[in-house]
Amino acid sequence: MAAAFLPPRRCYKKTVEEENMKECCGIVHQKGSSLLKKNKTSAVACSPILISKLTYEGTLLQVSYIDPVFGLLPQNITGKNMRYFPPAELNYEICTYHLNRAFANAKKETFQLQTGKRFYHISLLPEKNGRQEVESVLGVVYDITKKQRVIAKLSARQDNQAHVQQIAKLGYFVWNPDCATLYWSDQQYRNFGFEPQEFVPTLDFLCSRIHPEDIELLRVMIAKTSSTYSPEGEFKIVKADGSTGWLYARCGTVASKILGITLDITEKKQSEERKKITEKELILLDQLKTRSDYLNRLLTNDYPLEYAGKALSEFGIEADSEYCCFVIQADKTDTAAANLRDGELALIKNQVLIWLYNKGCDRVWCLNNSIILLMPVTDSLLASKQSQLDFARLLTGKITNQFPAIEITMGISGASRIPLNIRDIYEKAYRAAIVAASGDLDRITHFDDIGLYKIAFQLIKDETTISLANNTIGILDEYDKTRGGSLLLTLKCILEDESLKTVAKKLYIHHNTAIWRKHRIEELLGISLDKMETRVILMLHLKVWELQNKTGIRA
Repeated sequence: MAAAFLPPRRCYKKTVEEENMKECCGIVHQKGSSLLKKNKTSAVACSPILISKLTYEGTLLQVSYIDPVFGLLPQNITGKNMRYFPPAELNYEICTYHLNRAFANAKKETFQLQTGKRFYHISLLPEKNGRQEVESVLGVVYDITKKQRVIAKLSARQDNQAHVQQIAKLGYFVWNPDCATLYWSDQQYRNFGFEPQEFVPTLDFLCSRIHPEDIELLRVMIAKTSSTYSPEGEFKIVKADGSTGWLYARCGTVASKILGITLDITEKKQSEERKKITEKELILLDQLKTRSDYLNRLLTNDYPLEYAGKALSEFGIEADSEYCCFVIQADKTDTAAANLRDGELALIKNQVLIWLYNKGCDRVWCLNNSIILLMPVTDSLLASKQSQLDFARLLTGKITNQFPAIEITMGISGASRIPLNIRDIYEKAYRAAIVAASGDLDRITHFDDIGLYKIAFQLIKDETTISLANNTIGILDEYDKTRGGSLLLTLKCILEDESLKTVAKKLYIHHNTAIWRKHRIEELLGISLDKMETRVILMLHLKVWELQNKTGIRA
């Protein structure tokens, strides 16, 4: 009877991965296989250390066999309660629970116990009388400590293998064409961006994840696979999140099945691509630097027209063609100012320069901290002031979207012929950019809109004009700094709006305060703001002073 209650043929349960792998390879569910026979033989060799008959209360009625390792003789434990038995002494509640279930359900109960460093497998088989009532339970105990240790070692080895595969990003697959089954290891799922065993893969699904450009490469690899040849290759895939990845794959044939490995080389490919892009950008920056050196000579020196025309033609700027010049200046945004380290802004400007070139703006170079862009003027493009402003706004939006850490100010020259007026067209765009950066007008400013600044730029290097500006605007600025006032701002509003009521409303002050400030300005400067001539002169002084103090231009 004891032989009928021996433990299962296997002393441990296969992992899901083992079962799927062997099923796909066709080495399980084969009756009479040597593997199963070996397992069956080893199972029979695992003999029980105790066979006993128990009552409902847990009393041992008979003890048929006991292993010497227990240190107890059968006659010494016959008639004892389970509490007397060492494993039951430590696990009494578990044993009682399963014993009660065996009596109540009249079905076999199996469970395991651990006492100290040893493991036991226990089977409880109900025995019925003539009235089909359970009157006792046959208990069979196996010592499975050695088998548990084997399982633990095997599990640890499998965990280590899985961990190594995950670190190396090495996955494997098995495809059985006969039954159209495909098996993926856990890491194979990860290589494609999915959770392990998230779904059952198919060949059609695999093909759908291969990048369209490389699907033919995969087909050729499969077609060339044989028992003597293992093709390998690299191809792009579409990962679960839609991003593009790279896999290295190698496959071979074993017993009509295709086995292979894949290695996620996305980071390697991305690193190689970044290196290529960096090398390409360095070459391009060097070319743009050479272009800048040549073209900037034309902007800062007087050269014969023949020389200018030849220099421009070498860089694709056609002689006597009409162009519009855009001077682009980049500065850190308020939010990025604290995070950008020294030198990073210059790197971003280089990236903007490269980005513009790659977007088709090939007539681009840099001068000091500005980017200069020449765009050809045609009947349908940039022919009008409005179209030039629209182009500048569109370009500014694209740059700030691409480089959110910077903000752009841009000056527009208007249309002019090249090369005769290349210095003139640059100066117009540059001056408009300076006015845009001063904050007096829009951050995108056309030269036609800078008003009195046109005259101010002509007078900025005149010492007499600078002295007059310092003796008017400078006095008010110094007064505000020492007294904490706003006389300079008030003067600016008075010069722009004749009505003091409008000035008061604009500055959110009382009308009487505006009157007092006007009188105080007149007192400090010794002039009357009621004269139109005085207003024009002060407005011109204000423009010159702003250029000198807000933009750093000096006489």
